[in-house]
Parts: sequence; C-alpha cells; structure tokens
Amino acid sequence: MFGINDRNELMATIIDGEGNRTEYFPYAAFALEGVEYLVLRSSEPGIGEEVLVLESQEDAQGQRMFSLAQTTPKLQELILQGLGLSYGLIQ
Repeated sequence: MFGINDRNELMATIIDGEGNRTEYFPYAAFALEGVEYLVLRSSEPGIGEEVLVLESQEDAQGQRMFSLAQTTPKLQELILQGLGLSYGLIQ
C-alpha cells in the first residue's frame, strides 16, 4: 500500500503474513531486460535498515501490482554496485 506520511513523504506500508506493518521509502526504480523494479528501504527504528526489491507486474485487469523480486546474480550485482550497497552505504 503506497501513500503519503505525516511528513509529506511518499512511503509504502508492507504487511507481512503475521499482520506486522513496516514502512518503507522508495530508494530507486529501474528496468532490467524489460522488467521494472522498485527498491524500497525501511525506516523502522531498532531493526536497522532493510532493503526490499519489488518487481512490477500487471494483474488480469491490467492493474499494476508489486511483488518481491526473484533475485538473480545479475540483478543482485546491479543493485549492490549501482545503488552503493556493496560499499556499505546501505546495509
């Protein structure tokens, strides 16, 4: 679920299978081999920063939806190097 928080920032709320809610903020968006990806990072205090990579897909009605991306070595390398993750800028 995407929305605007009280600080007027774009954010996504991810709800896990147990009903826990975590806020994530967009970090990057890119396309690789015709597939669009969205990189989100968490801001949850106390758990450290977590990075999620979502893959854009269309449902049967043509609506865009996002799901966790299946990482491949090429995608992982692109994210690590291209976004500075391999340099410890984000953990």
